[in-house]
Amino acid sequence: MPALAQCVGDLDHNALVDGADLGALLTAWGQQNDDADVNGDGAVDGADLGALLVNWGSCPSGTVRAWGYNGSGQCTVPADVGPCLAIAGDNHAIAVRTDGTVRAWGRNSEGQCTIPAADLGTCTAVAAGGSHSIALRTDGTVRAWGYNYYGQCTIPSDLGTCTAVA
Repeated sequence: MPALAQCVGDLDHNALVDGADLGALLTAWGQQNDDADVNGDGAVDGADLGALLVNWGSCPSGTVRAWGYNGSGQCTVPADVGPCLAIAGDNHAIAVRTDGTVRAWGRNSEGQCTIPAADLGTCTAVAAGGSHSIALRTDGTVRAWGYNYYGQCTIPSDLGTCTAVA
């Protein structure tokens, strides 16, 4: 799986999906090449080309700002969060940075801010419950962690590939 860089398809990590990225993808066409495998399916093919073209142009990013009740520190944004693609929160905040990594801060009483680094990988979206967190990985699989008394972190075995989390 390639590093998400600035966004899907930004193979040269310059916050722009353009002809240079297209050239790199076409050079690796038909091969198993982790750097050019945009969708992470193990081969560089038309699916990767489609993902690259959908994201053509400048990569989105935004500065994280938070306000409101800060009793758990969820509104005190850590300096290293950086530009993000998505952010969600409740008693804690969770963000997907433009490189696909996930950061969480605030209340961590149930481990909702303890990101499972070993199997999380790069992500495109996140969601936050009161005491649990959910992330959508670039390969369409979902990971969840934190409070699981009602099974909210137990991913169904037949869930399949997803496009959004809430």
